[in-house]
Amino acid sequence: MASSRSSRLAPVVDMAEKAEKAAVQRLGYFQGQVRLAESKLGDLERFRGEYQQQWIERGSKGVSGQWLMGYQGFLNQLETAVGQQRQSLAWHQNNLDKARESWQAAFARVEGLRKLVQRYIDEARAIEDKREQKRSKTSASKSCLMSCHSACPANHSISDHRSTVGAGRPAATFDAPCCPSPVHLLNLVAHSQ
Repeated sequence: MASSRSSRLAPVVDMAEKAEKAAVQRLGYFQGQVRLAESKLGDLERFRGEYQQQWIERGSKGVSGQWLMGYQGFLNQLETAVGQQRQSLAWHQNNLDKARESWQAAFARVEGLRKLVQRYIDEARAIEDKREQKRSKTSASKSCLMSCHSACPANHSISDHRSTVGAGRPAATFDAPCCPSPVHLLNLVAHSQ
């Protein structure tokens, strides 16, 4: 029954694994977008720094008012681009954070389902082990009764021996004095296995 429970969960686990895989791909996509936005921001900031360095070098030699206005206008455009790129980076970082949370939830769901399936499998295995132990005990009991019957000098029937041993009396108590001792029976059973 527990094994059928685990097999019934297989499609659910499969769907959860697909959702987790999609979440991983989405997470990877947003990680790439964040790296790209960081790279663009770094390029803009580096270019702005180089442009400002040109101002320092050219400014020390003297510049015209027209050059100064062109420089200031371009620097303003760079500042705007840097600000926009920072906003873009923040937006991608926010998406990355959401994608990470989504993946963590999907991963936790898959792990929880896998543990549940494993528990069902373990329960089914334990039930089957108990059944096998019961079969082994039943087989050993029958073997013991057969050994007792074949070793009985008075040729008592198996039902006589079963009623003697299985009637709630300790194994050492036998109604038929002709039957072998319990120790002898245990030896017979041990040698017959």
